[in-house]
Parts: sequence; structure tokens; C-alpha cells
Amino acid sequence: MNLRKKIVSKHLCPNESIISITNLPRLGCQVQCLVPQHELFGSKLKSLFLPDEAMSPKAINDAIYGRRGSKVAINIPIFHDKKSPNLFPECEDALPDHIYMDSLVLVQVAVVFKQPFKPMALTAATPIWRGYLSDMDCSWLALVASNDERTVQKKNGFGRVDELLARHVSYLFIRDPLFVVEDALDQDDESSSDHFEVDENMITAYKRDALNSEKFWFRKNIFANYDGAEDKFEQMTINEIVNGDGKEFPGMIVIMFHYLESINIDIETRYHLGNYLEFICMRASGKIQTTATWVRNFVRSHPNYNHDSIVSQEINYDLIKMLDKIQKGEVKVPELLGEFKIQFN
Repeated sequence: MNLRKKIVSKHLCPNESIISITNLPRLGCQVQCLVPQHELFGSKLKSLFLPDEAMSPKAINDAIYGRRGSKVAINIPIFHDKKSPNLFPECEDALPDHIYMDSLVLVQVAVVFKQPFKPMALTAATPIWRGYLSDMDCSWLALVASNDERTVQKKNGFGRVDELLARHVSYLFIRDPLFVVEDALDQDDESSSDHFEVDENMITAYKRDALNSEKFWFRKNIFANYDGAEDKFEQMTINEIVNGDGKEFPGMIVIMFHYLESINIDIETRYHLGNYLEFICMRASGKIQTTATWVRNFVRSHPNYNHDSIVSQEINYDLIKMLDKIQKGEVKVPELLGEFKIQFN
């Protein structure tokens, strides 16, 4: 990633910078973001917030719109502050006290970097959507809603299919996909986890400050072979999963440190890996904040914030400038990074 930044930085103007940020906080706000300026509510997106020109010509939007017969409806719960407004009360698809978005373009920009495993509560970094503070820290709920291609008839719940039968049908994978990745056509379930998710954990993980306030299902004994028994799992905090519970469960980081000690690696690599693991330990224990918590606190403590959940252009600009200084090592933020030092140059 540092190499990519160095290459891009060589082509930037003096007043430009490349920022590592999960999503654009004010994407979809009524401000000039494209040059030249384009009209909203185009023939493809039909969005109230983005012009068609903001979308790639090979976007998945056409597939979803073709199945739904309408725009997607993405509703993210707003962070309730003293003066939080009621957004879009006249819009049929907008839920009360929610940040409404009508285009998957507003969401897909937050998930362009994929990883096989990503501990959502530990890496939470998206507390702002369309210029408003939300009451969740991750992009998962928005991603799910943006890819919901069901029609109104399919979503109304009138079918009343038995839960067990519905679950059986869902396990058959009989529905044709919205898009297909060539490398993922043939998968080995013994080594691939693309199609397996713990839904309860996913729902819990995107909640605000889930790192410190929620528990997640995890294996009691990560060394034993799984035999399908339900008592092999229990709910743990992120701190217990990562750092251990001080009783029986050793913690994932402890196992990783033991592994590093057992392999032959050079001192410099061992030092850097150790720093990364120590950073994860501190994040999991709550000693340092997640990016989402830090960003939310930055916005709420800004002198121009009016306790109305709105992230104004001025607040957004100061936030981006601060993030730029952090990634360049120009300012220290121990509440976010601890003693960890970013090496950009």
C-alpha cells in the first residue's frame, strides 16, 4: 500500500493528497464533486444524490435495477444527538430517523478493497454516510441493502413459507447470481469460506462501538477438529477472542506470537510483525479506539458541530486534513494509534 501511495503521490499537485479512508463522508451531498457538473436523477441511476456520470459503465446497478424494477432503498440508522433532524419525511422509501440513500454507488465505494477475513468490529471505520453521523460503525448493513434485488412482492412476507423450508431452499444456492467472478466458480468448501458467514456475528459487528459492548460466537477450542456439536462455541468479547479470557481460551494473538517464535524469520520482519500484533492487541482490549470511534469523536468535538448529526463541509475538510497529517506522521494521536508509527515516506 505504501508503494502505491508513493507512485500516486508523484503525480499529484502541491495542494493534492492521497488519503486512506474507507468512504467519502459527504458523497451524495449537494456539492460540486464532478467536473464538469452533471444533472441528478439521470436515466440509469435515477438518484436524488448522484448523477449517472458517477457510475462505471460496467456497474452492477443495471442487474439490480432490472430485477427490482426500482431503485435500491438503503436506510442507515442516524446517530441521535441533541438536534438530530428527521430526514426525508416525505420520501416513501426512507425510514424515520434513518439516513436514506438510493444508489449502490454511494455504498460500493466503501468496499472496493476485499479481504478473505475481516473482523468488522475490530476494523470499524465508517461512521459517516452522505454527510450524517450514523449509529453504526461498519458498512455491512449498507452493502446488504445496496445489493437487495428483491421486488416489493418478494419482500412483503405474504408467502409465509415455513422457516425450516425457507432455510433449506436458501442452502441449495439455486438462485442465479447478480455477478460471477471467474476465479470463484469452483471452490473447495474445506479451504474456502466465501459462502459461509455467521449471520448473528455480522449483525452484531456493525453496531456502534461493538468492539467494547458486544459479544460474538467463537470456537471454545480452536485446536480441536469441529464435529458439529453446538457446545463447541460460546459468546466472547473481541478482547477475549484476541487476547484470551485468562482461563481456558489462550487468545488468537498468543497463538500467533508462539507461531512467530517457531519459524525462521529475520529480526527486522519479526520486529515489524510484532508491532502489528501489539497494535491489534491494544485495539481489541479497548486501550485505543477504532477508526469509527475516533472519527465520530472528532466530528462531535469540532467547534462547528451543532449536535445535529450533520457533518458539514467545514468539518469534513478539517477531518480530511487531520487524516492526511496522521498518515504522514505529522501529528500524534495516541488514542487512535497508541505508540504505533506510520511509515509513509
